[in-house]
Amino acid sequence: MANIFDIKGKVIVVTGGLGQLGRNYSLALLESGAKVVVLDKYVTDSLVNSAFGAQANDESLLLLVELLDDVVLGLDLDLALHHLLRNLL
Repeated sequence: MANIFDIKGKVIVVTGGLGQLGRNYSLALLESGAKVVVLDKYVTDSLVNSAFGAQANDESLLLLVELLDDVVLGLDLDLALHHLLRNLL
């Protein structure tokens, strides 16, 4: 019987991924083998390093910075996510 809860290799988007809950969800998903896309409003190197440490450089983790940036707000979200996620698949 197949495990219907297996997320290994699946791409999962976590909004607010640098906050306390989002970070813990992201880490748990990474440990379960998922590829994680983290969306957050304010991202700095120090926040990323404190949240994810060595995993910040993992190929299974993609961080989208400055979610409220004018460039991001001007994009069609579906098109932007497709463009960014194609490297993870």
